[in-house]
Amino acid sequence: MELDLTPKLAKKLYGGDGGAYFAWCPNELPMLREGNIGAAKLALEKNGFALPRYSDSAKVAYVLQGSGVAGIVLPEKEEKVLPIKKGDAIALPSSSHTTRRTLS
Repeated sequence: MELDLTPKLAKKLYGGDGGAYFAWCPNELPMLREGNIGAAKLALEKNGFALPRYSDSAKVAYVLQGSGVAGIVLPEKEEKVLPIKKGDAIALPSSSHTTRRTLS
């Protein structure tokens, strides 16, 4: 089976003054469906804040631009607050809780 690898824009699922959440649908991107993976983008405005969320699957977060802080709670661990900046990648295991805030 040949997979379509052409770039596609994500669909905005929700948003407000502080930012927006976008996702790519596996039904529209066979490579996601075949790999049994998801893909999403969180775009925060300056001083934007993302509500805490629970992750039921492992994820990799990558900072495309700007800087901020990420709060991470791993199972049976102390909360960590990490400064993040453009180019940073963070591996988030399943069962983690996260929140993010932009600074620039």
